Amino acid sequence: MEQRQQLSNELVMEYYYDKLQLCLQADSTMSSAMIIHYLTKGLNPLLVPYVVRRHPSTPAEFLLIAQDEEKIQQMLQGLTQSTIRSHDDDSNDKDPIDEMVALVKRPTYTNPRSF
Repeated sequence: MEQRQQLSNELVMEYYYDKLQLCLQADSTMSSAMIIHYLTKGLNPLLVPYVVRRHPSTPAEFLLIAQDEEKIQQMLQGLTQSTIRSHDDDSNDKDPIDEMVALVKRPTYTNPRSF
């Protein structure tokens, strides 16, 4: 039970139900606090700080919090990946901003009065 860690490609929900079953097999009267402790101990390290900050009081609340954070992490990872792909796709294209800058010329002022 203590050695069970969330795998890198494993969803929080899959990890949660497997670890919960292991906890209850080890002690069918295990308290919610202990179950949460063991769930946190094997959770993906990227998710742990976010779950701990929200102080889940039940295993079900732990699952909801961890799933919420998992979705956020997946969304951020998707945004990062699409940004990287976008830059790679456009690497041979001219930057439209550079073209606009080239169109804007700095005005030159001549002082009609020479000293």
